[in-house]
Amino acid sequence: MNLTSDASAWQAAIAWGYLLSNAARVFTYLPQIVVVWRCRDGARAVSLLTWGSWVAANSMAVLYGALVVSDLFFLLISLVNLAGCGLVAGIAARRRWQWRCRQRGPGPALEEAASEPAGAPLTNKTIAPGACLASAESLFAEETA
Repeated sequence: MNLTSDASAWQAAIAWGYLLSNAARVFTYLPQIVVVWRCRDGARAVSLLTWGSWVAANSMAVLYGALVVSDLFFLLISLVNLAGCGLVAGIAARRRWQWRCRQRGPGPALEEAASEPAGAPLTNKTIAPGACLASAESLFAEETA
């Protein structure tokens, strides 16, 4: 029994399994992206905490692939997974923000900002308390409460 050839066969099988499972994973992001994109209820069924943690984990995988193992294959797979998770999290956060804006109404600060010339820089005057701008804490508030 040759352990070296057996180990090589196992490593090849694991590498192919990794490639195939992550290739399939790319296609599983697409239905989630479409559903979140179409969502009009603030994407409340999507956990921003969970998707955000996957974005963080995939960001670390990108750094690991680039700086620790210097493996282009691993890096590319990690980048694709980061993009998929980032799209879902970003679209869900945007939908949640839009939903909250509709719930609150525009508020006086946004009415003032709308009356300013296009391209005018945002100032403390245009981003006043009560404006329809959500902070990261308010986006995650429902999940942690």
